[in-house]
Amino acid sequence: MVSRDPVTLLTALDLDIPKVPVCKYSVGLTNSDAVNAFADGFHVILTSGMMRFAEKDEELALVVGHEIAHNALEHVTQNTVNYLPGPSIRGRGGLRGVVPCGPGRL
Repeated sequence: MVSRDPVTLLTALDLDIPKVPVCKYSVGLTNSDAVNAFADGFHVILTSGMMRFAEKDEELALVVGHEIAHNALEHVTQNTVNYLPGPSIRGRGGLRGVVPCGPGRL
């Protein structure tokens, strides 16, 4: 019998996957037409352009999950981030213009 239930599938594989706490990051929104999102090691930031571009909540969830993974794997501290906006975000006072998003606000 074929099962698509993820719990059944993972139980059958008997994998030892360590749990990593990754939900300690705040999520914010910055006003930009760019379709982008980024992680800085402490926050996950989405642009207003990304919010307009995504047609479904699931698409935004995928983007946020991707950025959380960058934070959890410490890609910023390893200098392996593909793109992080320059002076407007990092060089002049940090994350000015970023609006915090709470649960249900994405």
